[in-house]
Amino acid sequence: MIDWLTMELEYHHHPVKTGSILSVSPDGELEYQIVKRLPVRGSYSSNVLIRSGGAAGENVATKLQICGNPTKFLNGHNVVGSRDLCQLAHDMCKKLFNQLDWLFSSSISKKLLSGEFKVTRIDINDYLEFDSLENALSWQKAAVACSTSRQGSFTHKGTTSYIGQFSRRVMIKLYSKYLELTQGKKGHKLPLELPHQEQLLNYVKNKIRAEITFRSMFLKDNNLSTARELTPAKINEIYLRQLGKITMNSQVKLKPHEALNIPKHLISSYMLWSDGFSLYDELPKPTFYRHRKALLAFGIDIKIPPVKQASNVIPLMRIIEAKQVSNMPTWCNKVGLIHEKRRA
Repeated sequence: MIDWLTMELEYHHHPVKTGSILSVSPDGELEYQIVKRLPVRGSYSSNVLIRSGGAAGENVATKLQICGNPTKFLNGHNVVGSRDLCQLAHDMCKKLFNQLDWLFSSSISKKLLSGEFKVTRIDINDYLEFDSLENALSWQKAAVACSTSRQGSFTHKGTTSYIGQFSRRVMIKLYSKYLELTQGKKGHKLPLELPHQEQLLNYVKNKIRAEITFRSMFLKDNNLSTARELTPAKINEIYLRQLGKITMNSQVKLKPHEALNIPKHLISSYMLWSDGFSLYDELPKPTFYRHRKALLAFGIDIKIPPVKQASNVIPLMRIIEAKQVSNMPTWCNKVGLIHEKRRA
């Protein structure tokens, strides 16, 4: 589902009064000015932020910048949702315009549904399902310990694991939505007045959420800055492709008879790796990558330290493959946990 959206819509309007943040030099000169965003309340106190941009004469703005969680703004929660970007943006803007007492014209509606607006950030997520919460958390712990990507290895903040946490292009994170809803900060918990909370908590209890943030540089480089390019199929494609770039190895030492199959020129690298040496620091870079590529055929990635086998470690796949769990279970429609337009 789409869990965050930053967008810019061409729309002539009186500028939203939001105030500004100013930086003034010691000499009293204005260094820079940042226009603040105005929060607009949605379902169950879920807000999106807006501000005006551009100019077409006196007191007329030409662009409306919107950022926030459209799913949470419409539904009151972000446990499940949709990947239909244009429909989601349309429904969010319609509700937003109603809150501001602005006219939501047919031309605006058509522009949103046809994807004629700019996207500078989009967060997409899916769930990986396990047979219990304990196994889900064990898998996450084991996975982040023996995985890597071009962006490096995982970092951690609390119970959330990140790759590219401060990247200007793509960020991936793994976390338990159940723990976030039950033990996280107040802003992440389900609203007290939201119905059917127990069903939502049971739905996410045995799952790990894999969430990817695509920022403006990635979208621009891949010609995806306009919403019409981000169809549900395209969103699914870039999500799975990015997730698949994380290589995960069990990193268990080979059995003696398996090790005999390694070519002689790789034996020394394998033995040093199995003893805990960092070959990346010891070998010339061309040699390191040549040996790494050859040893990957045996399930060994010398870029990742070996991990001791343990009975409580869940077996890992070589490549993360998101098991596509339905982000829109039918019971959510029946009990009214999805906004009315989407249910229709």
